[in-house]
Amino acid sequence: MGRVTAINASRGGLVASLNGTDLSKLAFLSDLDLSFNELDDDLPVLPAPLPRLLSLDLRSNSFYSIPDGFFAGFPALQTFAFDDNAMLIKDIPNDVVTCSNLRSFTANNASIYGTFPDYFGNATLFPRLERLNRLTGPIRDGFGRKSSIKYLDIGGQRDFDGGGESSLNSRIDLFIPDMESLVEARLDHNAFTGPVPDATRLVNLRVFDASYNDLCAPLLPPSSLAAAEPPAAELPPPPPQFELLDLRYFTVDLSPDHITEVKSTGHCCSTFDVCVAKTWQARTCALIAAGDAEQERRRRGNCFYPVLATGSSGEVAGADIVDVVRIIRDAKARLAATKLPAAELPPSPPPSSPPPSSLAVVELLRHR
Repeated sequence: MGRVTAINASRGGLVASLNGTDLSKLAFLSDLDLSFNELDDDLPVLPAPLPRLLSLDLRSNSFYSIPDGFFAGFPALQTFAFDDNAMLIKDIPNDVVTCSNLRSFTANNASIYGTFPDYFGNATLFPRLERLNRLTGPIRDGFGRKSSIKYLDIGGQRDFDGGGESSLNSRIDLFIPDMESLVEARLDHNAFTGPVPDATRLVNLRVFDASYNDLCAPLLPPSSLAAAEPPAAELPPPPPQFELLDLRYFTVDLSPDHITEVKSTGHCCSTFDVCVAKTWQARTCALIAAGDAEQERRRRGNCFYPVLATGSSGEVAGADIVDVVRIIRDAKARLAATKLPAAELPPSPPPSSPPPSSLAVVELLRHR
């Protein structure tokens, strides 16, 4: 067969059985993809191994079984995909342990039942195994300790020989916490019991699905519960009490397009900043028109700490709205720099205090 290194016959319309003798002649083959065909019968046992085969994709065919000795024909195998085959076998042949370089073993909807192959969690036998899914049987305590398994998908397992009941009923808190390489763990729709596992050491974990099991919350000792509560001395002080004001209500509409235009000028500001700036500017112009430009104005919000933003009446009335926003942003930035507690905030000037000459003032209330 020459030096053929790869065969991709996926969706090739193949209807036949695999001949082990013919496969053995492809000594230089490294990738074999026969997925999505109508291949049937048992998988073949090769009379001579393929020492260079790394990837074997047999998904979506109609194979009947995996005989003993099949995996011995692929000693360098790294990826094995056997999903969606119309078969019913009890156990994976033990000679799979000869594939010590195995990185990914997937058998979705292949109806493999029986004893869970604990050897897949043995870091000595499979030091590079990263992906494992769709297997059945009880899982022993400590499975996967120090292994390289990153993707564990054993959700929805059924014992087809026993009536289709959930076949995985171990305690996941006795093996999941030791699988420190885990990135995804899909354990849903089984019969796992016990508490939710401690994931403290699973620093790479991104997906954990254990829905539709019989789990309970972890039990914490009273000392842990007490430690989880911050001491009273560390709680933030209560917000200051503001006096009730006799406010006059006035409604003004600012179009979203106008606000978006101001925010698109490259200056970092919020919608609230634009609304305050426009209201302050409009109010100052109205005071100038009424001959009352000397009067100090304030704006109060529903937050915690007040801060004053000041500018001359002429500056506020005649400035571009972006410049008014800048004055407000600068005032808010000064508040963040000082971090004054509520007790040290300067009191508001009494109503009888003479306002500063030609000064328009807006009082902002900002979250801490």
